Amino acid sequence: MSIPKINSDFSLDEKRFSRDINKDLSIDPDNLDEALATQASLYAYYSLRFQEANELKAQAEFDYERVINELMITVREEMVGSAAKITAAQLDAVVRTRPEALEKKNNFLKISAYRDKLYSIVRSLEHKKDSLISLAYKRRSELESMANSVVYKRREQITGLEE
Repeated sequence: MSIPKINSDFSLDEKRFSRDINKDLSIDPDNLDEALATQASLYAYYSLRFQEANELKAQAEFDYERVINELMITVREEMVGSAAKITAAQLDAVVRTRPEALEKKNNFLKISAYRDKLYSIVRSLEHKKDSLISLAYKRRSELESMANSVVYKRREQITGLEE
């Protein structure tokens, strides 16, 4: 597994964001050294993607609200000429069903879902880090136990020879 390069070129195009997430989140107990070496880079990579998605979501929300406000003004001006009275709820319903508003809302929802996926990955990487620490501690304890056992046996052999 290679350490991913971090760049700020972010797109919602799934083909451009093509990491093997299952591989990034898995732990090979036989290769803890590599997992430990790449964990920080993976966390930084996905955290950066998550922050970029937050920025995109904020921009999409702003764009949606801007279109809604512009449409409110336009529709209200259109309704002024008509004899029918329109309530605020009716005006809101008309505005939010306009194609421009629906397009911006769809974009906002798409980016929000993508951001939520990245959030889940970042959280999973935090759990992976905790698991790696636990596995590394366990492996260290096993190695110390084996080393102590070898030292003890060697000490017995040496002491047995002296007598």
